[in-house]
Amino acid sequence: MISFLKREATIIFLLLKDNLNAASFPIIILYVAMSSAISCPTQFGLCSILLLALLFHMAFDTMNQLAGIEEDAINKPHRPIPSGIISVLGCVFRCIIANAAYLLVGALNGIAPWCALWQLASVGYLLRFDRNWFYKNHVFIPTGIFVQYMTGVCLANDGMYSQEFVQWVFTVSAYIGVCAHVQDIRDIAGDKAMKRRTLSVILGLERTRYVFMLVMGIFSPTIVRFVIVAPIWETDYRTACWIFAMHCPFHVLITYRLAAMKNALDHRLTYTIFVCQYIISCASMYYIAPSLLLTEIPINQPLNQSVSQLIKY
Repeated sequence: MISFLKREATIIFLLLKDNLNAASFPIIILYVAMSSAISCPTQFGLCSILLLALLFHMAFDTMNQLAGIEEDAINKPHRPIPSGIISVLGCVFRCIIANAAYLLVGALNGIAPWCALWQLASVGYLLRFDRNWFYKNHVFIPTGIFVQYMTGVCLANDGMYSQEFVQWVFTVSAYIGVCAHVQDIRDIAGDKAMKRRTLSVILGLERTRYVFMLVMGIFSPTIVRFVIVAPIWETDYRTACWIFAMHCPFHVLITYRLAAMKNALDHRLTYTIFVCQYIISCASMYYIAPSLLLTEIPINQPLNQSVSQLIKY
């Protein structure tokens, strides 16, 4: 039994390790940051968010790896299926278990709609929608970011959130989807082989680097200033400036790497740096979330009551 559990833990780690920074860590950080600012992290909340983060990650990554076996053989041969550690059937079994458990745990924590939304977006990978750059970066990734934030706030604030919070998260999710095109630079070889139409494939390596030098050097800092820290810019100027300053080194480093690194494989680290910047944004919710949650709406409140409450405010 112990050897079976050890083997299964090893398989789960190998399934998830490529996306731990982007999929599992942000949800946990969001919960801790927001609950620390609004109330206080609880033992039950911490256990719930750890389990939800794991299942959020597994629900997607098992589908992703089932849909991308040939591509992973080129871009990520270390993954469990192309390396022969598990069979396709074994991955299917784990995918079913993970998605069923994710929906069940979400229902027990009052966030089943957000779990179902993430599963719906993930199914797009099985249907090969991810071959189109618009779906992957402007539907799937923003949906994942949105679900991460909504999971964190619902567990941290007893299912309560505001219209202002939803609007802010929607904008931030769209922004991250734009910047996340950087991840496709590292996978050009596999994407071409699979006829995937990413911007990196359509524009070519050189043009993609130039475009995203502008995105990360000009567009990204602008969004940080006028969207991410905007809720506290007037009320807590010093903290807003500090958060903005924390982002600046990432913008500079990513822009430099895009300018200097001409090999697609070099941009694996570039994407990792971008993910680190996203994690910094998640941690900064300790300061930003309270200003966005002044008008609270229960997640299970009827829609007509929610609208009436918003009008009243």
